[in-house]
Amino acid sequence: MSRAAGIIPARWGSTRFQGKPLYLIAGKPLLRHVWEGCQRAKKLDSVIIATDDMRIANAAFDWGAEIALTSPRHQSGTDRIAEVARKAKRFAFIINIQGDEPLVDPRLIDKLVEKLERNPKIDIVTAAGADALFTSLAALSPTRRKVLQFDICATKAFTVFDARCYSGL
Repeated sequence: MSRAAGIIPARWGSTRFQGKPLYLIAGKPLLRHVWEGCQRAKKLDSVIIATDDMRIANAAFDWGAEIALTSPRHQSGTDRIAEVARKAKRFAFIINIQGDEPLVDPRLIDKLVEKLERNPKIDIVTAAGADALFTSLAALSPTRRKVLQFDICATKAFTVFDARCYSGL
C-alpha cells in the first residue's frame, strides 16, 4: 500500500473567527475533533496539523498530534499544505482535510485514499459536494470558498459551488 498523509491546515488569524481552531466544542478544541476523526481513518499513515501559530502547535502537541510549522505568509490552507507536502517526501498521497470540519467522516477519507491509489496522476485531493442552498449571489462573495467541478464526460459542463457548506473534508 502507498503511504498517505492527511494534512490539516490551521491558522489563528482568521478575520471572521480568530482562534477558531482552539474554540471548544463539547469540551475539546474544534481542531482536536477534526484530528481525532482523521485518526480513525484506516488508510492514513499520518495525520499532520500544519500551522504557523505556536498556540495551535502547542495545544495539538499536547494531545499527541504531529505538527508542521509553516510560513505565516500563506494566503490559504492549500498553500500551507503544499509547503508541508514539498517536505514530506515519504508520502505518495496527500489528503487536504479542512480544519473546521469536526464531524469529518473517516470512511470518506479512506475512499479518497483508495481513489488516489487507483489514479496515480492525482497529487492532492479535497472532498467536496454540491449544496442545494448555494446561490449565485453567494458565489460572488469573496469570503466564501468555491470549488470548480468539471464534468469530464461533457466538454463544457462545469459547476461552481460553495465549499463551506459541505459535510466532508
